[in-house]
Amino acid sequence: MKYDVTTNKSIRISPDEYERAKNASAAMKNHMWELVSTLTPKNPDWTFVLCDGWGSAKLADGRDVIAFSSFKVVDSDGETLGKVSHDMRYSSAQGAIPAYTIQSKHLGNKHSKKTTKLDVAMREIKKAFRPDTQNEKVAEAKSEADSVVYDSVKKKSWERDRLLHRVVNKAYEYVMSTHRDEFYAAMDKDTQQNVDKCDELAMEIKTIEDVKQNIDDKNYYLIIKDGNKYIVRVDDNVKLCDDSSLPQDARSKLGMLKLVNTTQFVENVGCRVTEDTFVVVKGEADEHQT
Repeated sequence: MKYDVTTNKSIRISPDEYERAKNASAAMKNHMWELVSTLTPKNPDWTFVLCDGWGSAKLADGRDVIAFSSFKVVDSDGETLGKVSHDMRYSSAQGAIPAYTIQSKHLGNKHSKKTTKLDVAMREIKKAFRPDTQNEKVAEAKSEADSVVYDSVKKKSWERDRLLHRVVNKAYEYVMSTHRDEFYAAMDKDTQQNVDKCDELAMEIKTIEDVKQNIDDKNYYLIIKDGNKYIVRVDDNVKLCDDSSLPQDARSKLGMLKLVNTTQFVENVGCRVTEDTFVVVKGEADEHQT
């Protein structure tokens, strides 16, 4: 579709586009100019600000031209009333049809409407391109105030909780290392139970971290029960074993792991990953066996 160059005095170029467009003419699709030309005499106080420049070319007379796909409407007080963008609507019968996408906060929940018809675009713009009423300004200001308050509380709470977490950890370490008995005796039963649970979890975490360290150091067997056999990976080697050919230490530890639930860790033994998969920590005697 052909782009036409404007001489309309109500047309301005967005400051964001000015640097590259200041020595060029402005162009838009024909249907976009038709809309601007229809709006201009009906709204002499409006200024149409071209934006979303996307391409440049030279006209036959040598002039540079920048193609714009949208324009904003600004009133005499400098308030942006809305935006119209070039769009397309596709029809199996007619193919691609030029369309307008109209955007305004006064256009329902989606704040947008798309149409191929000039009269519909004019009607929607007349309805939606207007300054906020006093009540709308108050409602928007209230919404912004609520947002600032909510975001500020959320941000400050996050910062406080992050620091408080560090403080509490240090306080816990200090109390548990120097005044544990006094603290424990002074607390209610629920807090005492929480302290006991923390101690229990600390031991479990240490067991898990020890297994992880053995995995990182490649000091483990990965054993997969496969029928009556075991697929065993140690270092980079994989072999098939039965009960008698499993390394002695791996055999006894595997027996222990078979007695626990899946995802459970046993200190100095390993972990039952699934029903048939086990991580077994090598014993000192096994470190020389492969």
